[in-house]
Amino acid sequence: MRAEVLSGIERRRRWSDDEKTQIIDETLVPGAKVSTVARRYGISASLLFSWRRQARTDVEAPPQLVPVMIAAPDANAAVPTVMPASSAPVMELDFENGARLRIFGAATSDLVKAVIEAMTQR
Repeated sequence: MRAEVLSGIERRRRWSDDEKTQIIDETLVPGAKVSTVARRYGISASLLFSWRRQARTDVEAPPQLVPVMIAAPDANAAVPTVMPASSAPVMELDFENGARLRIFGAATSDLVKAVIEAMTQR
């Protein structure tokens, strides 16, 4: 068991990036519980979850563009449906075979690329 004696004015602990990484790594071990790791270091589980979320966003690769061919509008094509405005982005793709794909919300470039490849295979 570990005990700390605090004297004087209580101050926030400043954790270095290396310390944060070590603590986050402990939560990624199979069977580890975030609350147990947080308690071991005297921090709240919510702070540890924030560190984990921040670490994920720091290492995400920038979005990659997927090649798209723009075709001239077809005179026989249906009029596009007007979607109600929302805060979530919507991507709509029409394929030569008549299929239509709508992606609501955020999607990774890998997911969009995989779906386009699957829909254009003959």
